[in-house]
Amino acid sequence: MGDRNLRSPSSFSMVKIKKKNPHGNPKLPSMGRLSSNDSYFLRKSVLWYSPRGALALLAGGIIWHLAMDYSDPSRIAQILDSGGFEAIKDGIIEIEIPKSQATFHQYVLSPEEVDLICGVYHIIQEPGKTPKQISWWPRPNAWAHSGLDLGYWSSECESWYEEMLNRINEGTAKLRTSHDWKRALTRNKKTQKFLKKMRDTCSNTLEQIY
Repeated sequence: MGDRNLRSPSSFSMVKIKKKNPHGNPKLPSMGRLSSNDSYFLRKSVLWYSPRGALALLAGGIIWHLAMDYSDPSRIAQILDSGGFEAIKDGIIEIEIPKSQATFHQYVLSPEEVDLICGVYHIIQEPGKTPKQISWWPRPNAWAHSGLDLGYWSSECESWYEEMLNRINEGTAKLRTSHDWKRALTRNKKTQKFLKKMRDTCSNTLEQIY
């Protein structure tokens, strides 16, 4: 891993900008000033190697890949083994199957942890208004509605990821809003329609079984 971690998208600071720049857009921290002492880098390191870090490795999609790219390969098994119930119970979601008494539990990252992983900036331009959120990487919702999310990490996903990584390392990447990410990741619009029909069919089958 080494120096790559310091240049990777996962080492950018998440900041809140409370004042609007009178000369234009709000100023964000320079990518060239990042170091291993950067507070964001340190917070993310704490997350990866905590029991909660196991959830990132189990999340799938872009969150999974960022976790795999950032984590020390020799410690991945250790991270997964540390994800006990007591450590992750705060992120539990109950899923009830209609017409059945069966309840399944899904463990998820908190919104703050997702923002940390995706390098989200909260820009407060005007008091009282909802902060504008921009990020280096798409958050799970934008990824799930993209033409790249096929339910597995394809060669096209990897090509896109490497291209984004290179842009960030070169300083040519642009921070995007959730809406911008959805537009940038559209690809084939029929992909998500097909996947929705497939999921609906699977859901109907499960309802009949239970």
